[in-house]
Amino acid sequence: MRWVAIGLVALVIAGVMAVAILDHFGFLDTSSLVMSGLKRIKVFAPYVRTYELGLSRSQALARERTKLEDARQALELRAKEIAKEAADLEERRRRSQEELAQLEARRDELLKAVKGAEQLDRVARLCGAMPTAGAVRLLGELEDAAIAQVLARLPDKQAGAILNGFEAKRAARVLALMVRP
Repeated sequence: MRWVAIGLVALVIAGVMAVAILDHFGFLDTSSLVMSGLKRIKVFAPYVRTYELGLSRSQALARERTKLEDARQALELRAKEIAKEAADLEERRRRSQEELAQLEARRDELLKAVKGAEQLDRVARLCGAMPTAGAVRLLGELEDAAIAQVLARLPDKQAGAILNGFEAKRAARVLALMVRP
């Protein structure tokens, strides 16, 4: 009898070793076999279910971590794109402000020129209404360029009469300024 017990123990050990080898090389899934066997035993069923939930929860958590990491990387990429777009917009805004400042400066220059032209037109009308000798005396106090601008606004006959009142050298300088583009 003793030999029978030793034989049975040896047989059980050989069986366990065979199952372990088959499981190790992937020919047999002992964990699912053991779990399905334990599920059939009513006493172990709640424990098996808790164990299965734990495995699926850890798998779900791993999946969620992966999703969160992917989402984080996508957000970082989008944040970089937004930062680049913001920098581009800031550069465009800066250039627009520079262009606006240049346009405003040009507008101011043009307004001054228009105002100056209006004043020259008024001076030309006044000189045209004056007697020639008074216009020569008045314009004689101005610079040659200003005289040329006023005379350019007068009719040719009046401008010629006023130029005739200046000395020849000064009249020549004024005429030279009038013919320049």
